[in-house]
Amino acid sequence: MKICVATPDIIGPIRNGGVGTAFLGLCEALRDAGHDVSVFYTSDHYEQGSAAYWKAEFRNRHAIEFIALSDAPPSKALFQPLPGVTGDVARSFRVYTYLKARRDFDIIHFPDYLGIGYFTVMAKAVGLDFQSTPIMVTAHGPLAWSHTYDFATSRDLRPLLCGVFEKFVVEHADALVSPSRFMLDWFADQGWTLPQRAVHAFNRLPASLAAPAAAGDSVPTTDSRVTELVFFGRIEQRKGVYLFIDAVNQLLGESASLLEGVKITFLGKLNQASVPRSILDLRLAAWPLTWSCMQDLTAEQAHACLSP
Repeated sequence: MKICVATPDIIGPIRNGGVGTAFLGLCEALRDAGHDVSVFYTSDHYEQGSAAYWKAEFRNRHAIEFIALSDAPPSKALFQPLPGVTGDVARSFRVYTYLKARRDFDIIHFPDYLGIGYFTVMAKAVGLDFQSTPIMVTAHGPLAWSHTYDFATSRDLRPLLCGVFEKFVVEHADALVSPSRFMLDWFADQGWTLPQRAVHAFNRLPASLAAPAAAGDSVPTTDSRVTELVFFGRIEQRKGVYLFIDAVNQLLGESASLLEGVKITFLGKLNQASVPRSILDLRLAAWPLTWSCMQDLTAEQAHACLSP
């Protein structure tokens, strides 16, 4: 089968992140199963490299076609200006018009995030197109969920309108896959109507992150002293960064000797809307510990940092 994975986040153009890691793993799994896989990178944001670079890299390294958003002609459709969200609406329509013209994909796969598949799924739902093309959606966590659990305020309409797009994409997918049962439960709690085919299946890691440990790798013994504590994940309230800080503070208050000589590393991107760097600095100002933030590593570099 010829499968298109359309996503605004994938490892390569984006250095690191859960959605991008999961989608690269998905593409590799589909390729290994014998399918002809294309990645449609539905963003014009590149943290590293360029469209031309990743076209060659995906072809040579992964045997996967890389389609850049610039390959899709700009849409001539006009949308009512909406603060913070006009670009998301236009991009979703641009993705739809490209896929409609392409015609050679047997399956199309979207994330729920940002509702990038909204107009494509809508076209199928109302009988305009894609009637013989199954559309899959993976629930990595819509903006409607993440924004709520970041306890962040909003200055525009993006969470509201993207929430409408995301809900439609989830509810009208031919099949919904979620790497966590929690997300399926959250949809149900919010009153979303899930597709009949909604399943829980764990993500597959990309090959570069799932390599087995070498025989000579050292294994810590039970009497090894801890020298570093790492918070691994995006630095935001949703990921539990304040819980981690509170736990360290409790250790400092009750068993400070356990943390002597221990350094603290925050390994992930800082979400300024949820945890501004100024607030993080204030909360950690009294720590008698060495700490640092490492935000710019690639997924492979971060994985190497965590390896013994």
